[in-house]
Amino acid sequence: TPLLAVRLQHGRNTMGGQLSLERRGGAFSSWSCRRRLTASAAGEPTARASSSSSSCRFRLDHLGDELLQNVGQVLRAQDLASLASACSALCKAMSNEAVWEQALCYATGLPSAALPRRALRDVVTLEAVCWKQLRAPGPPAREHHITFACRGGMLLLYGGNHLRGRQRVLGDCWALDVASGSWFQAAAESRQMPRPRTFTGDGGGGGILLDASGQEWLVVYGGLRGEGFRDNETWALGPLLGGAFGAAEWHWREIQSDGGAQSHDRPTPRFHHSQTVLSGSTLAVLGGHNFMVRPVLSVGLLHFHDAEGTADEMLEELHWHCLQDLDRGSPAPRAYHSAVEYRGQLVIFGGEGISRAGEMLGDTWLLDPRAERWTQLPVRFPEGGRSRAAAAVVEDRTLVICGGCRQEIEALDESEGVPDVVMGDLWTLDLGDPASLGWTLVAEHCCRPPSLTATAAVLHAGQTLMIFGGHDGSETDRFDDPCGGYLDFSDTLAMRFVNGSPVRSCLCDQGLGAGTFAACHVDVSTSLVAFPELGLALACGGVRDDCLATRVLSFVDSHSDATFLSESELHRGEGRAPVQRPVQVMEDEYEDEAGEEETGDEDEEVEETQGSDVPVEEELEERSSLTSGYGVLI
Repeated sequence: TPLLAVRLQHGRNTMGGQLSLERRGGAFSSWSCRRRLTASAAGEPTARASSSSSSCRFRLDHLGDELLQNVGQVLRAQDLASLASACSALCKAMSNEAVWEQALCYATGLPSAALPRRALRDVVTLEAVCWKQLRAPGPPAREHHITFACRGGMLLLYGGNHLRGRQRVLGDCWALDVASGSWFQAAAESRQMPRPRTFTGDGGGGGILLDASGQEWLVVYGGLRGEGFRDNETWALGPLLGGAFGAAEWHWREIQSDGGAQSHDRPTPRFHHSQTVLSGSTLAVLGGHNFMVRPVLSVGLLHFHDAEGTADEMLEELHWHCLQDLDRGSPAPRAYHSAVEYRGQLVIFGGEGISRAGEMLGDTWLLDPRAERWTQLPVRFPEGGRSRAAAAVVEDRTLVICGGCRQEIEALDESEGVPDVVMGDLWTLDLGDPASLGWTLVAEHCCRPPSLTATAAVLHAGQTLMIFGGHDGSETDRFDDPCGGYLDFSDTLAMRFVNGSPVRSCLCDQGLGAGTFAACHVDVSTSLVAFPELGLALACGGVRDDCLATRVLSFVDSHSDATFLSESELHRGEGRAPVQRPVQVMEDEYEDEAGEEETGDEDEEVEETQGSDVPVEEELEERSSLTSGYGVLI
């Protein structure tokens, strides 16, 4: 910033003041302290300042480290690093770890860390991103399930196809306490519960919604039942009190239960649609294919926070609100589209329409759920259309589209169908001012292979984008749903954004190369869910000892991350036994050429030796410096 000003109080006198650091030539090169006389209790000025004494200059080292550290605690990381690069006095003051805690919160959303300066560096450089694995056992192994992130570091898992055993379709629900790694079966004694179902092409299956009192509920809509048909039943589990340790006390309740399994009063039964949570309390269901495999629009809104009263009274009042399809002023029916939330509104992009067999759409629309008004953005995708693309909003402004399916433009007039091409590119659109730049091609070929229906999620105050999973389109069933060709864990892409543009990216392949992590090949569908409050993501899928395998994608080195497996969280569930044995986090394992596993004691001794000889500041300066003005101090 050109000028940094901080209000001061000079000792016990009545003199007010203002400290100004003037930036000249890219550095804070001077400062001045201008004193002004304050009014007395009677309202009369105590003295009149002369022009000659109204401004006086001092040296920075006269202020003391405590005052300079207070200045640093109100700055963001980039300004903090620039200030620390001005002179030795500021550099010394800014080296205090407490100064960087607020900068870490600004840049990542994380409340604290043991070493905030190193944690911040790990996040912005993506140098410490690494897969870790929860040591099984967990729930029974499955695929085509749904997962959700809740407050307090809790993950919910529901339904899916059983990969082991005779029962093919599952209807159980499990809660994972991420901090302790303990799984608990939820609502096992509930008086009523939904029929077992699996989720293939169901847009996530539902969401976590807040009621009028701020309590969380799991809401599940639709799905493919074990009997072989899709319904439009809506079920709510909750309220989610007591965290994962209280999961056994939760109960299932059906919302708008009149009309049977396929009621006309609820949104049309469908698949290949989207389900998006808006403003934390509204579930929006849109698009997809009906039972005749024809694209529909058929928007359904469930405003969860409108109802009040007890749990039974609230759910009795809840009803779906279905918007009327309009010939003009609303999007065309579509399936395989992308949908995300943007400042309480629903953003939809692309998909496959009905005007021609398999024709892809390239339009972008915004839906205001309260006003029930559609707005089409004045831009069109430059390559005709796109379907089955991963989508996310970064920095609360920029829409990012990755991969998906594209049609060959030259073949649109052919009567024997249109060939599709699986893409691996990445595009951005400024939702705040879409007409200025339109769609911008960021990368023609991302680091990851081309993919369809991948999952996109954001962390760290919306600046870190993750692209996970998906399939290459090589193995699909008669409904065009994947049954193979899934991308591996090592194909996960992490990308940092600053002002709408990517500044750094990498593949998340660390922690997968040896020992227990060697089996990173994915042969079943896997889900990813992000935990912004913890700064990490969890992937559930695959088999480990006949149980569900769960991996953690961490962006901060475990030695400096206090939000992951902190002592307070580890003891949060003492006195209550989990349904299965506690799942412990397994550190990175390595094997030598002979195949014998090392104990890790030697690594710890090396780290202690290095830590005793090399100060943290010198160690960090030896590593590569950051771009975008963060400086070598981080």
